[in-house]
Amino acid sequence: MEIRLATVEDCGEMTELRIAMREERDKEEWLISKEQFKNNSYNYFYKNISSCDFISYVAVCDGKIVAMSGLVFYTVPPLPSVLLNGKAAYLMNMYTAPLYRNRGIATSLLHETVEYAKRQGCDIVNLNSSKMGRPLYEKYGFIKSDNEMRYYLNR
Repeated sequence: MEIRLATVEDCGEMTELRIAMREERDKEEWLISKEQFKNNSYNYFYKNISSCDFISYVAVCDGKIVAMSGLVFYTVPPLPSVLLNGKAAYLMNMYTAPLYRNRGIATSLLHETVEYAKRQGCDIVNLNSSKMGRPLYEKYGFIKSDNEMRYYLNR
């Protein structure tokens, strides 16, 4: 098993993993077709990996990507107790194909991704967890927050 940073050449396989993740997690109706979702995801990965606004670590087994992580960077005004410099990251797209689960792959991806955020000077890493992923994040040291809210602009 190889853990490495994703490149734009990985965008196709990453897109397929993202589709599998969303199909597994999303129980509600999709607002766009699977083909449009696929195109939008591929374009996002390509553009943002190229610009380094998004990074991903991937796990490769027998030449195939079987798991991935993702990290988006953003800046907000500093806070005196948490965000000293305002640099933050959002962890997303953590997914391991079902046949490769319970082998420590997600833990390895999470560690590499968090360490990357540290090297970039981020003060905090935020995420939105599935129920299945929550134990991994809690074991690593992530703390549950009760104050996040969402407002959907397209519904």
